[in-house]
Amino acid sequence: DLPYSIVTAVEFNHQVRDGL
Repeated sequence: DLPYSIVTAVEFNHQVRDGL
């Protein structure tokens, strides 16, 4: 299992990329 911090970071990056 990945650390929660990494999971949230990945999700955040996806949201940022979608916003651009």
